[in-house]
Amino acid sequence: MTGVSHPHYIVDASIAVKWFVPVENDADLAEALLKQFISRKVFLIVPAALFFIEVASALRGGRAGEAAVARSLKNLWSYGFEVQSVDEMLLGKANAISHAYRTSIYDAVYVALAESQGCPLITADEELVKRYKGHSTLLSLANLGLE
Repeated sequence: MTGVSHPHYIVDASIAVKWFVPVENDADLAEALLKQFISRKVFLIVPAALFFIEVASALRGGRAGEAAVARSLKNLWSYGFEVQSVDEMLLGKANAISHAYRTSIYDAVYVALAESQGCPLITADEELVKRYKGHSTLLSLANLGLE
């Protein structure tokens, strides 16, 4: 992996969906990031509950069956991500970020978590990258420098 200089990252659901839907754009880059995590070259942090709910919702919205979503969620839990709770302070920060950048609270929770943890947020959501233009904690999966 080239270009990756930070050992810890927040990842959002747009990354995880690519692990289970290999026809998605940049699924190979998401897989490379997961391999780096599994080999402990990087550490991935996710917001409690929200991450897993968003992944399940995206997979279900993509018409995955109940068994397929259940398997995907079981795999997600087994990876052993660092799961951070969403408390009153983090949610308050997310609320402020959401209003400042005119994004959903869901998306802002990931940005607030990145700020609080002092590490970048990686997303595959290019629209989100555009909305948060100028925010130092957001990185596009496509521009991360994975091989």
